[in-house]
Amino acid sequence: MRLHRYLLCALVILLGAYAIRTVAIAHTSFHIDEMFTWRTVQIAVFNDSLYDGVQERKIHMPLYFATLLAYPEPHGEFMVRYPSVLWGMLLIGAAMRIMTHIYRAPRFALLLGIMIAFHLFAIEHARQARMYSMSQALIAIFSYLFLRYVSRHHRQTTIWYSAHIVSMMAYLTHVANFVLLSGQALTWFRIVIQRRSKFKQALFWATLQIILLVPALVWINHTFQINEERLAWVPEPTVNYVLNGFESIVFGNALPHPILLSILIIPLLGFILRIRHILHAEYWVGLSVIPFVGLVLLSQLRSVFVARYLGVALVAYIIILILGYKALWDYCPTRFRRLARFVIGALIGIHLIILSMFTYQGYQNGYFSNNYMRQVSVYVNEHIQDGDAIVYASQTLLSAHFYDSRRFELVQDIERYHEMYIEEQQFPHDRVWVIVDNNFWQSSNLEVQEALQYEYGDTRVYFVESEPSDTSS
Repeated sequence: MRLHRYLLCALVILLGAYAIRTVAIAHTSFHIDEMFTWRTVQIAVFNDSLYDGVQERKIHMPLYFATLLAYPEPHGEFMVRYPSVLWGMLLIGAAMRIMTHIYRAPRFALLLGIMIAFHLFAIEHARQARMYSMSQALIAIFSYLFLRYVSRHHRQTTIWYSAHIVSMMAYLTHVANFVLLSGQALTWFRIVIQRRSKFKQALFWATLQIILLVPALVWINHTFQINEERLAWVPEPTVNYVLNGFESIVFGNALPHPILLSILIIPLLGFILRIRHILHAEYWVGLSVIPFVGLVLLSQLRSVFVARYLGVALVAYIIILILGYKALWDYCPTRFRRLARFVIGALIGIHLIILSMFTYQGYQNGYFSNNYMRQVSVYVNEHIQDGDAIVYASQTLLSAHFYDSRRFELVQDIERYHEMYIEEQQFPHDRVWVIVDNNFWQSSNLEVQEALQYEYGDTRVYFVESEPSDTSS
């Protein structure tokens, strides 16, 4: 494939991916996790300390939040989400670079670019103020640098340093990025088995990687607090749940399992049958299959299987399929080559149609246009006064970024407000605004609701739902 044609096609893919990831990105309210992201940044800015902001949640690594602090004063959904868009674009570019420079397959590089560009899982994370898009991009960039380094026999100082720097960034972005270690371990094991003279080089690399892990491990030791309560939301790893998670990583959403198997069986067979001839196949297995299986097995003891955590290695899952397609395409029997390539092309087409269908349905169903929390905030801001308090019925509604909390007190949980004031017979606020949503409001809150209304009176307590009506002033 001629270079100018490849570059033109790559540019079209990148422009299309950028459009999908940015269209109406500021028209959607922050969801719960994004609200915590914003709150983390706000605390860090207010206290002039990144540590104070991140350690409040006690489950996050710091680097992603440090990138958000690069903005002098980040404001609004677009500005907070836009770094994720850029990381999503880097993911596509790095993935295509792997196929062109490591595997010398520009056509399959374009196919890989299209699959990630229209992948609902990748799009979702690239449109969110979360660290997953950054993690996906860093893993793809490191994979390119690492595989390029081990593929060359001469010393490449720049690539060597770059790979280690990117790996350290990945470790400080999310604990799931530790999957890089299994990919590196399998690759160096294969190299040492083939060439014993590489043992010292592999040992030095491994030692340096362990040293680079130290900052991440220190952070985890000092800030992480993982208990039963924090893991209570993780479902039990049933077969159906695990398969749905796998389908979300591969296709962007869940599929009927027979359809999944019928589509994946051929590229997976191609990868398995030709695995000894596929360059660096063990790296992609170490990056995806081993962590996936390991987490499933670990979940038999404690429910910890979360698809989006494994999805940080999205590029590995997709590349395994691409390499499977490529292996079958390149090694078709001469006698049946035309028919075989037609079948492979049809499977690839079906795969792309499914990816596009999920993305289209996501937009059609309002998947990227949830706006209820902004409606609530606009209504409350129009009516709230100094001396009032905002109380959330549930932390799932937390959206502190919409309010100037310096004017009034903001309490994250109605139960906490009850413990702080009602039980202590303290009523310091002129009025209380309770942010509720019928989807989250539970009967267990009725006692607190009645207590608030009894102590403050109906005229001083306002329950604001996701579609508020102008009933108070």
